[in-house]
Amino acid sequence: MRFRSEKRIVGNVLVGLLSTMALLFFYSGDAGAFGSYFTGAPGNCIACHPAPIVTTCDGCHAHGVHSSSAKNNLNLTATTDQASYAPGATVTVTLDGGYQSGWIRANLYDDNGALVDTSMGPAGLGNGAGFPVALTGTAPAAPGTYTFTAAWYGHQFDLGQVGGTTFFGPNWTPDPLNASHGEEMVATNSFTVTGGGADNTAPTVLSTVPADNATNVAAGVVVTATFSEPVDPATLDNTSFFVSDGVDNVVGTRSVVDNTIRFTPTAPLSDNTVYMATVTTAVTDIAGNPLAADLVWTFTTAVAAVPPPPAPSDDDNGIFGCAVAPSGGGTSGILGTYGFLMLVALGAAIRRRVKKGRA
Repeated sequence: MRFRSEKRIVGNVLVGLLSTMALLFFYSGDAGAFGSYFTGAPGNCIACHPAPIVTTCDGCHAHGVHSSSAKNNLNLTATTDQASYAPGATVTVTLDGGYQSGWIRANLYDDNGALVDTSMGPAGLGNGAGFPVALTGTAPAAPGTYTFTAAWYGHQFDLGQVGGTTFFGPNWTPDPLNASHGEEMVATNSFTVTGGGADNTAPTVLSTVPADNATNVAAGVVVTATFSEPVDPATLDNTSFFVSDGVDNVVGTRSVVDNTIRFTPTAPLSDNTVYMATVTTAVTDIAGNPLAADLVWTFTTAVAAVPPPPAPSDDDNGIFGCAVAPSGGGTSGILGTYGFLMLVALGAAIRRRVKKGRA
């Protein structure tokens, strides 16, 4: 009886410890205390974000814009990585805020209010890395002072569904396409774009690969043209930049890397063939200035390498120093052809020698 009683006490202690650990887990600062939102009544997370998703506190929208669970202030900032940019340069904006780590969804708008970048994570819940989030846009072409806008996207229940003071910033913007959702928008610091007046200068091509009239070009070449200033990627397509063999256009992909446009053929080019690369005036710089005239250049691919002939070998494997075997000879041409006769002659000589010795 005593053994059973002690066993029961040990079991109760284990249950108590496990229960305590569970409570500590669910009520700790970073725990999934709001996991029921994903499976609860209509209106909770599950209504907008279909299962299966990870039911952790990281997915809760209440992490969005406030500095604490009281939700009585706005804690959201957007900062550019530089104070001044050249026209068309990349502008990186860091959006930061919230009061817990977790997924967020973030957007970046340029000075005209156009969406230029977005960050989303698993199952549409937001960026798995949480705050801070880096978003990128392009500096305007004209010199001046500008401001971009970054936004946290989430559910209006972040106003204070779980108590506390109801508070959102002055730029809360409902999403007309998604009920109960919207964006808390915040302006970046102002930044300048420097330059000597409006850009009215047409871009020029500084170099090409291959060079014009180049020969012996490798079949796997990537055709490029480097400009004097950044190129607008939106103006690059199969009609503004292409490579042809004189009959058909080569199939490939196009890309922009800094000031260089690149054409990568899907398959190697044909050997010993003249190709013509063309960049038309449809290609422009960031300010919209086109090339002054179409650029056309030609190059010739290399002749296919001819494999060397096999090394010569003696048909008689070097026996007797013969390099050429008689017609019909095998690996030892002379022996293969005259071997029988040589053996007969050798036998006759031996027989004569034996008879002579008996005499």
